[in-house]
Amino acid sequence: MNETGAINNRLTGLPTPIEREANEAARRNTTAKAGAASKQTDSVELSEAAIKYDPKAATERHIAGIRSQIASGTYLTPEKLDIVAEGLMKDIAKL
Repeated sequence: MNETGAINNRLTGLPTPIEREANEAARRNTTAKAGAASKQTDSVELSEAAIKYDPKAATERHIAGIRSQIASGTYLTPEKLDIVAEGLMKDIAKL
């Protein structure tokens, strides 16, 4: 910018390019500081039931229940067979 442009900016109250860049840098710095100050750490609180929960034991109980249903003949229901048949038909149709 020539000297006349700088003088005109002063008369109109507009910032010069250098002042605009300085203002933008100050704004970025202030925003970064505000962001850093507002960051908080996350925390998790577990209930006693969650602490005592054993996923391996739960899986084993689930499998034992299914095995029991299979042994008693109650695992396969007409609804489950319909779902399986529909899935097979869709898979065959894709071929």
